[in-house]
Amino acid sequence: MFLSKISRGRAGETPLTRILRLMGVVAVFILVSVLYWHYYEHSLDQIMTKQSVWDQTKTLTTDQKRAIQSFSRMLKSRYGMNLKLKITREHVVVPALNAKTMFIGICPDRQEVTVIFPPLMRSALGTRFEDYLNREHFTPYWQDGQWHQGLGSALALIGEQLEKLDDHEHTN
Repeated sequence: MFLSKISRGRAGETPLTRILRLMGVVAVFILVSVLYWHYYEHSLDQIMTKQSVWDQTKTLTTDQKRAIQSFSRMLKSRYGMNLKLKITREHVVVPALNAKTMFIGICPDRQEVTVIFPPLMRSALGTRFEDYLNREHFTPYWQDGQWHQGLGSALALIGEQLEKLDDHEHTN
């Protein structure tokens, strides 16, 4: 008896209104699914970027963290590489890295920087550039106590060098 009421619909309801109601329910379901998917994607992105930046010193500002996370997303989306940034109060310890992870370790108290490119990036940008970042780039920033600006500058230099490779590759 209950099933027969469902199949007949409401009194005075035409087949067109039943179809429109059904389409409305389907549209709401699709909209909710798409919104959930975007929320999940955004949450996963936030988790992944937080894992890539570890600041024990708590000296990076929110804007600086956002810029680093933006660089990390660009590195991942354009080149398929990850960034691991570790800012520590102690000696920089290099974690286990895979072949697609660039590591930057900074110890401001000891004025120590460790930059390790993944093998593909090292062969493309050269070991001299990696050595420059490790030995020379941060020197003026240590003296001024502005190592975080040196970090931003280093990331910008890396981005520029990768961009030059892209431009060179597209012109050939």
